[in-house]
Formats: sequence, structure tokens, C-alpha cells
Amino acid sequence: MEEYSDYQELNLKITQLFQQQDYQQAVDLLEKQRINFPEYEFDMSCLLMELYERLGNIKKRMATIRRGHEQGYFYFLHPDLSKYHEIADNRGFDSLYETDKKLRMEANRKEKVQYQVVLPDDFTSDKIYPVIMVFHDQGSNFEKCKQNWNFPQSVKERFILVFFQSYLHCDYLTYTWTSFDPRIREEVKQNFKQIKSEYPANHNEIYLTGVGAGANAVIDLAVNNIIQVSGFIAWFPTQNGYYEPQAVNQAASREVRGLIVFNQKDVEGGKFKKLVKTLQDSKFNYEIILKKESKSEFRNIFENEFPDFMVNLNIETT
Repeated sequence: MEEYSDYQELNLKITQLFQQQDYQQAVDLLEKQRINFPEYEFDMSCLLMELYERLGNIKKRMATIRRGHEQGYFYFLHPDLSKYHEIADNRGFDSLYETDKKLRMEANRKEKVQYQVVLPDDFTSDKIYPVIMVFHDQGSNFEKCKQNWNFPQSVKERFILVFFQSYLHCDYLTYTWTSFDPRIREEVKQNFKQIKSEYPANHNEIYLTGVGAGANAVIDLAVNNIIQVSGFIAWFPTQNGYYEPQAVNQAASREVRGLIVFNQKDVEGGKFKKLVKTLQDSKFNYEIILKKESKSEFRNIFENEFPDFMVNLNIETT
């Protein structure tokens, strides 16, 4: 069996075997090579779990989870998640579930909201720039978020982009957001202050955008006036919730502008009735777009519907 010195090459080979439905050979290859790539141990354990699922080997799948737990990894185990239905009724799952939850909660306790900044092309410190703060979806992180957000070139050239990563873990390497979380609110607020102090940001042109779980956080932060921004785009939010009328009106008085893209079925089913009514009853400057597409397709429509209020901006010279 061929030896691999590069993990990406190994991963490509595993993908090929997966597509060929040669799951056992993929397992054999991973088990033999995993000792060579300790930094990718979590990723390989996830691949093995998926392969054992395809092979119908519940015992090996649960053993892989147990081994991961011993190394400090966790996998967002939950009996209600479809990918775990096959093993949820097996003896030993409850113990794995409790261990997984304990590891995740401990990681959340130690984690913090973080951000990474991407400066515009031809950045110069003698100008001030509009800012877009990006909030990832559930099950994402910095790297996935950067890959998924296909900003128009005109935006990359003119905006400071700030990618946020939540403190709330899904599994060991991915995260999620939620609305009305005191820690998220406070830590984003502190990061927001730091960004404004460290970078030549136009404080009158700071925007939020997010998809799915990230959209939940964006709406909360903007509509509830947690941080003072100029506008937001929320793509396919998943949570409804309570919005304080006084805070909403404060945001409206600052002329915050918002665009919310909903899944049409969600709105027609009344899922976001509370949020929509809050906006309707306020003086908030907002627009709602209904889409038949799911949130997984947002990248295909993002560039075509980037709102004018975030594109037609001038970069000011200090």
C-alpha cells in the first residue's frame, strides 16, 4: 500500500475511494496512514466514522468515537441528529453522548469569540474604509467561512473584511451562533471596540452579514442595538425571538438599514412572525426578500443581490 507524506494527497485518495464506494480500502488506508498525520487526527476520525457508517459497522464506529473522546475530541453527538440515528439506540451511546457533551461544554467554557481581519487590496493607512463583519453558519469556522463567502471583487477592493468565529462549539473544530446570548453580545462588543481602535475604519459605514446561525447573531446585534452599525444583511436566519422595542427604535433612529433574506416557506408558515411584526411596528429601514432556495444555495445569489447601500460607498481619505 502506497505511503503518503502529504495529508491533502491522502485525503484526495480517500475521496476517490469513497466515490468508488470502496469503503473498506479507504478504511484500511486511513488506519495505516493516520500515525503519519497526528495534526489531522480529528479529521481522520470523522472520516472513519463516516466510512464505518457506510460499511454498517456500528461497533467500529462507536469505538472510533470512544477513541476520539480519549484524545479530547468531541463530535456533537445527539440522538436527534440523523447522522447518529443508526447508533443512538445501541448500548453505550448514552455514555458516549454524556462524555461528548461534557467535553463540548468544557471547550465552550475556555473558548472566546475571535476574529480575523482581511484588508482591502492596495490597503493604505492614510484612508478610512467601510467594514463588513461576517458571521459564519452553524458547523463552520474561520477557514470554511472565508472559502464560502464569495464577495464581489469590488467589495474586496474597498472594504475591510472581519470574519468572526463563535465560542460555541458544534464539534471539536466547528462552531455556531445563537441569538440573545450574553457572552456573544459582550465578546463581540469588546472585539468591535478593538477593531475600531486598531484599523482605519469608517465608523459610519460598518455592516454585519451572516448566514443561518450567523444571521441569527447579526439580527440580534443590529436590531437590538447591541453594537452600533450602519446596516446588515441576514441570509436565511433560523431563529425567531424577542426584540426589545426601545432598542429597536434606538437602532431605527440611527437609520440602521437591514436586508433579510428568508426562505419563503418559513415566512409563509409563520416561523418569523415575531421578528417581522417587530420590524413592521418600528421605524426600522428594512427590506425582506423571500427565496425558494435553501441557505445552502446562498452563495449562488449573493453577488447578484449585494445591496446598493453597501456597494455605493466612497472610501474617505484621512
